[in-house]
Amino acid sequence: MEMTVRNSLIAVALATVLLTPALHASELDCDAAQTQTEMTSCAQESFQEADAELNREWKSLRDRLRQAEEDLGYKGWFDTALEAQRGWLTYRDNQCAAEGFETGGGTIQPMQIAYCKSRLTRARVRELRELNDSGGLPNGFPAAGMITVENMEAVHPRGTLYRFPRIGGDSPAALRINTVLQSQILEQTPGHERGGLFSQVWPEGDSKHGLVGLDYAITFEQPGILRVDIYREFYGASFSESLDSYHFDARSGQPITLHDLLTAEGLAQIDADIRDERLRKIDDFVSGNEVNGTRLRSDPESADEQKLLYANCRDRVAASHSVQQDKLRIDRNSYELTPERCGPRVSWALLDLDLSAYSNFILSQESLSDYGRCLLIDRRATCRRSERPQ
Repeated sequence: MEMTVRNSLIAVALATVLLTPALHASELDCDAAQTQTEMTSCAQESFQEADAELNREWKSLRDRLRQAEEDLGYKGWFDTALEAQRGWLTYRDNQCAAEGFETGGGTIQPMQIAYCKSRLTRARVRELRELNDSGGLPNGFPAAGMITVENMEAVHPRGTLYRFPRIGGDSPAALRINTVLQSQILEQTPGHERGGLFSQVWPEGDSKHGLVGLDYAITFEQPGILRVDIYREFYGASFSESLDSYHFDARSGQPITLHDLLTAEGLAQIDADIRDERLRKIDDFVSGNEVNGTRLRSDPESADEQKLLYANCRDRVAASHSVQQDKLRIDRNSYELTPERCGPRVSWALLDLDLSAYSNFILSQESLSDYGRCLLIDRRATCRRSERPQ
């Protein structure tokens, strides 16, 4: 009898809590909540906020996984994640109901259940966010995991080793990347090699002039960007070497330029800022000041030749400066812009002044396009660029 009365009193008390008009936590100081009704309202408000955050994160992940299935060919990825989410919801509700039993059905039970759901929900948000940020694969490199690289090499009759990459597979992305690299560097297109992969660029017969060295390196500094560094050595009137970086969207194989990463306004502002900085450096250098640790040559004849080269260079910068013509190199947290040397190749040794410009992604993120922000700030691998006029 005592148990029946006790249970009835508990039921009445619980019903009283449940039927009491809900108080909004925003109207309360939850740090100073006094009554059980106030504390329960705060707990329920906390859970509602966590649940809204969970829904936002899940919707974002859902869209990304569906797109990744199309882009990367991982069929069933979303369905698997959906089953996991449904299973987690069942676990959360049952786990918190079990924890609520500790109160024996008292007036504190709704508060305890709400706080339990809030705690588990916020932990789940962090799990989904990690999955969302990495694109769903270990180490955050889903696109990298889809790319294979074949090392193509050959030895010139004079004994020089030439090395070049070929992206494996027959996907549209692989074809785009290979076409760009081979046409721009080897002067041939995939499937139309004449006389061997390097035959169009290496010196003929015993000649020592022309492209005398070729090598490469491939890196993924950003999850969605494949960077191919091409090292070339030339010999003509004098020896010279170059490093050129080619960037590709690892999902689509499309080349990535500064135009893709910045807004139109951001590109114009960065172009103006870098132009002014380069003009200032040239003026200081020609005036005899030290710039970036470099001064005019001590030999008067060489110094006069440098002044002439940089006077011409200054005219070009002032008249037709465009960072879109610079060599772009994207690293993990920044990008570098290097202009073409101002003078002829035979005078490159005299062009000592470094006119490269650097920009940190975080510090200049207001200049980034949505696509640039997705790649460089969010570090995602399934970003989609929106087309805009060149």
